[in-house]
Amino acid sequence: MKNLYDDVFLYDSVHGGFADAETFDFYDRQISLYGAPVLELACGSGHVLIRLAEKGIEIFGLDISAKMLGACQRKAGERNVKVKIQAGDMRQFELGRKFKVIFIAGNSFQHLIENADVSACLDCVKRHLAPGGKFIVEVLNPYIPLLMRERGRKFMVGAFGNYVLTEDVRYRAATQVNHIRWHFWHRPTDEITTLSFALRQFFPQELNALFEFKGFCIEEKFGDFNQSAFSDDSPKQIIVAGLI
Repeated sequence: MKNLYDDVFLYDSVHGGFADAETFDFYDRQISLYGAPVLELACGSGHVLIRLAEKGIEIFGLDISAKMLGACQRKAGERNVKVKIQAGDMRQFELGRKFKVIFIAGNSFQHLIENADVSACLDCVKRHLAPGGKFIVEVLNPYIPLLMRERGRKFMVGAFGNYVLTEDVRYRAATQVNHIRWHFWHRPTDEITTLSFALRQFFPQELNALFEFKGFCIEEKFGDFNQSAFSDDSPKQIIVAGLI
């Protein structure tokens, strides 16, 4: 079975080729506050990076997927934007410079399944963060009823162009990992493409503790891109952290 990131077309069909206004405005505001240069880890197909680069922001992108980086380069070329991107693993990278803002968008931090993965990523970020710089991470706020849905049953996600997307999930409480399969039904041909991915769930106090243990000071914690205070009902956990 293919991984979600092996199919750029279907990935972008769901997430959009470029960040929506709410997402873009949030990261644009943070960069306006804290400055450039900027590093986006797990930049993917340029969902956020390209729109920021269009503003003239000095931004670099790192991603482990050659297919995603190729799509990013292509999409940037179509918009006459030059992007600085390279292949790399957010758990182990050395770029030889420091950044005022480093961020991981789109819940990609949740692909760090093991504690060792999280620790390695945070160590790399610390080495690359300029004095006074900020690290911004966006993850889901775990919702137990959603995680504990019936196994083997397909749930509707939505329609995207000629595709109808359903999903089935298998959450393993012992590892806090949600194993997800997305089933894309192509209506004109009646063909189904299934793509898989896994997201570790970070519970709020656990996430705070991981950052603090690794030497980060959480300066802000928002519940959405409008910068509402984090609460029980927040869909997201968005952390803005500096170094202690």
